Amino acid sequence: MKGISQNLVLRSYLLATLTFVIWGTSFAIGKFVTPSPLSPFNITFFRTVIAALTLFIIIALKGQIKAWFVVFRQEFLKYLIIGVFFYGCGFILEYWALARTEASNQAMLSNTMTFWVVLINFFVFKQQIKKNFIVGLILAFIGVILILLTDEFNFSSATIIGDVGTLIAYIIWGMYSAFTAKMNEKYNPLFSTLSIFISSLILLLPMALIQGGFQEITQMSSINWLALLYLGIICGGIAFWIYNIALSNEQVSSEYIVIFSLLNPIIGVVTGIILLGEGLVIREIIGIIIILSAIVLANCQPNNMDSIEIISAKL
Repeated sequence: MKGISQNLVLRSYLLATLTFVIWGTSFAIGKFVTPSPLSPFNITFFRTVIAALTLFIIIALKGQIKAWFVVFRQEFLKYLIIGVFFYGCGFILEYWALARTEASNQAMLSNTMTFWVVLINFFVFKQQIKKNFIVGLILAFIGVILILLTDEFNFSSATIIGDVGTLIAYIIWGMYSAFTAKMNEKYNPLFSTLSIFISSLILLLPMALIQGGFQEITQMSSINWLALLYLGIICGGIAFWIYNIALSNEQVSSEYIVIFSLLNPIIGVVTGIILLGEGLVIREIIGIIIILSAIVLANCQPNNMDSIEIISAKL
């Protein structure tokens, strides 16, 4: 049983790693779609529609449509709250902010999601915070600051609005992760993910109509379409599904899954350099090294050698 337990924990960590590697690419890919030709509101809508269709097809192929609908109807109000207020609002604000900052800045600020999950778990779910986790978070914030500062060690006034918007967006995403984790412990993560997508469309569809989403989508090039399909199918449907599987493990508190969001900036910076021509300086390299150190430190539990062995195997 001990071996099975460790394997389940390791699986959650590996799925979390894969999820945030995928999401790390979304910051640069999103630049190919927003703010032109799609507005932040409309890219969120179309990405969600594509993601929902992807998961619906998977559920249909598994012959579980009826079982999913029973869960969706039973917990509709909870899924509605998560879908509209956490998922929908989180995405809209994230893309709005992306149009006003650099992809690498948003990738770095996504790290703060871990901090908000820790606070929510502490105040709402009464989970204790380990000292090494706090030290790891402090290190992570130092890495974030090193990336966000200019070469003159000032914050850029050109991106500050987008940076603040990103910070608020990831407070909302922290709420999404903390509360969705509890739903996934009770229900099939695939069912929960699709239910959240569909519920969010109650907010996103009217906004897309108001914002002229169906007019904007007719202006998309083949490159725009490839980027949108990647964001919808891979970063949307598949990544959210495996992320919710990782969150569903009762043996792993949600902050230990969300801590892997620290990988986002590394992937975001790399894809920003490759796809958008954004630069990389020594200060940012130091920040990346600090972030990687924070992942190891935050996950290590000195009084639990089994946990250390799992982390070592994962890395």
